[in-house]
Amino acid sequence: MSSNNNSNNNNNASINCTLPMINNVSIPNEIINQWNELLNVKLNELIDDSNNTSEQDNNDWKFYSEKDNVKIYSKTIPNDYNTKYKGVGKIKTKKNASEFIDWLLQNHLNLKKRKENSKELMECHLININQLDNLQNNTFYNNTIDTNTIDNNTVDNNNVNKKILVEWLKVETPSVFISNREFHVLTMFYKKSKDEGFMFGTSIPNNQDNSLKLPTDNNLVRAFVKLSGWYVYKDKKEEEEGLNAVFICHSDTGGYIPAWIVNTAMASQPMAIKTVSDELEREESLYNTSK
Repeated sequence: MSSNNNSNNNNNASINCTLPMINNVSIPNEIINQWNELLNVKLNELIDDSNNTSEQDNNDWKFYSEKDNVKIYSKTIPNDYNTKYKGVGKIKTKKNASEFIDWLLQNHLNLKKRKENSKELMECHLININQLDNLQNNTFYNNTIDTNTIDNNTVDNNNVNKKILVEWLKVETPSVFISNREFHVLTMFYKKSKDEGFMFGTSIPNNQDNSLKLPTDNNLVRAFVKLSGWYVYKDKKEEEEGLNAVFICHSDTGGYIPAWIVNTAMASQPMAIKTVSDELEREESLYNTSK
């Protein structure tokens, strides 16, 4: 197990951040504890949604469409006009789940990559909060999608396996008649084991957002990520390379945008599975040919 820990430390040490940084932001410990609870709740939600991947399950998820071997499901949430979407597919890669989460983190902290992958992203700032070190030391939810298919002997809960970011995003809308949006997002990267990993984001609650005096732009409308992220795992029964992937997205755009516009846009988000799979396949192919 010690060799895995060294590997993880090396991986994290090699990750570079090119996002602009906002420093000297202090958060009360009470809020930090609330963030810990929020991340646990959202991790539970991500796992519960990922468990329900069978079309036979009576779980309110409805088959929506299938494209390029990615099945997309939708779920109507009571009293919420924003539909929740889920993509289920495979990622073609030689990486294990832990390495894939490291890869996501590296791309996430690369401003050029972020803007290439999201044409709507205008600005992305990383908010440096010292107390996050305490939050990353906490133990998170330890369940799996299926304890019969994932090798739990590889689980390693050392702190190095968790990375939590606070981000301020400015996003351009597709129409000059719709105000641009901003988000304050908690993002967690969690390498539970070499065979199982999570990456997800959720917005800082609005009441906290206002009281914390986080940076904001009065020309933008505040929007909220309810849950957006990945669950990836390797089924020990499968011999071929690759990872099983579930991608969940559920947001509140804030202000007023017709629901059909929002839901049409959100329904395409799970195709990130295909996009990421293609990108990894290209990268690994180029690496192999250059050797």
